[in-house]
Amino acid sequence: MVFAALVFGVRLNYASPVFWMVILLGALFRLGLNLFTAGWVVLTRGEQDPVNWFYNTTSRLFTGELIPITFLWGLQGVGSFLKVVSLIHPKTYVQTLGRRPAIGGEGLGQIMPELTIPCVAAVFFLILGYSMLKVSIRRGKREGIMKWG
Repeated sequence: MVFAALVFGVRLNYASPVFWMVILLGALFRLGLNLFTAGWVVLTRGEQDPVNWFYNTTSRLFTGELIPITFLWGLQGVGSFLKVVSLIHPKTYVQTLGRRPAIGGEGLGQIMPELTIPCVAAVFFLILGYSMLKVSIRRGKREGIMKWG
């Protein structure tokens, strides 16, 4: 961020409540995903975390973290597939919608139409994650595989 400010003159508006709302939305999605992962680890009795590994890997590749999504979408032969993948991924919305109020000063009314998918994803994964963790803890207690409870 310091590099972007010094070299390119980019100024981030950290006081924007819309920016923080988008960040909070991404955090809620991530909380749901982590609850799901915790349940997965309890159920499988594993120490591996394939869910977050997959999420982090796809985040880096398809959401603009390493490669701009517009470049991915323009790749001949696979661009349309990569566009679908990036538009399904919730982190794409956190990054693109977070930049607009932080850099461009856009308000809630301007990004509201695009908030539908990340809102639905956050609610879905919070419910799924909570349910998965609840079921897995019950099963773990019943089977005696948990050291507490």
